[in-house]
Amino acid sequence: MKTETDIETTKLRVQETLDELFCERLIPFRLTAYKVKAHGPGEYVLPFCDSRIDSIRFSWKNGESFKEVLRAAIIDGVEKMSGPSERLIPTKHVRRALVLSLLVGGVALIFPRILLARLQPQASLATSNVF
Repeated sequence: MKTETDIETTKLRVQETLDELFCERLIPFRLTAYKVKAHGPGEYVLPFCDSRIDSIRFSWKNGESFKEVLRAAIIDGVEKMSGPSERLIPTKHVRRALVLSLLVGGVALIFPRILLARLQPQASLATSNVF
């Protein structure tokens, strides 16, 4: 049976991997590993408190890269999601980039209209004269 320290270490490794996948844009939204459940030797379940994705189950055996097995399981789980697809670039990042482009003297970056449509109405009105 895994000790509490082993579970916490595994949880930290899982969260680090989730953060890397989000930064690499391999998953469309940030996920948090609140828990990691060990179900036998090398068997894990990651329950998420997020209605967009189900719990992810994966198996890890000695000799395999924990990180690579985990990455594959998470990407596979995200691909199986149901419901409308999520945007790959979070709105707050688009908003920051747009403000930055306005501060440096005009339209330094050109955004597809679909990304601008995702901005809040106030931001859309403020940038409507940019194009």
